Amino acid sequence: MKICFVLSASNTKGANGAFLELIDSLDKNEFSPYVILPSKGPIIYELRNRNITFKVFYYKWWMHGEGSPKWKWLSRRVINFILFPFICYQILKWSCDIIYTNTITIDVGFFVATILRKPHINDPIFDKKFESKINELYPPKKKVKS
Repeated sequence: MKICFVLSASNTKGANGAFLELIDSLDKNEFSPYVILPSKGPIIYELRNRNITFKVFYYKWWMHGEGSPKWKWLSRRVINFILFPFICYQILKWSCDIIYTNTITIDVGFFVATILRKPHINDPIFDKKFESKINELYPPKKKVKS
């Protein structure tokens, strides 16, 4: 199964540190990870070391701080809206089966999954239940004994 991970940052701390642990624990025979990033950063080094395919698109968080001008929020929405077709194209090119977002601070994964009619998991905290979440959407094929 091909999974597209949409990350909120390009660092290796916090949720992205947990993401790297998750990637390392995936069964390589069952899952093929692909990653969409919002910018260049230290995580690229880690992805290259793991031979994981990735692409950088400069999307923005949908959230804004209290007191932040509304035009900043609106400009982020416009930037993301312009990027949706390019991100959709990349996910189609990779033939991903499911889209997984690692935080609630970005909505790119949700909108792209909706456009492409792909299942989407929005998990702000990566946990050990990842495979069970995937198996709910795509039950494992029963192995036929020969």
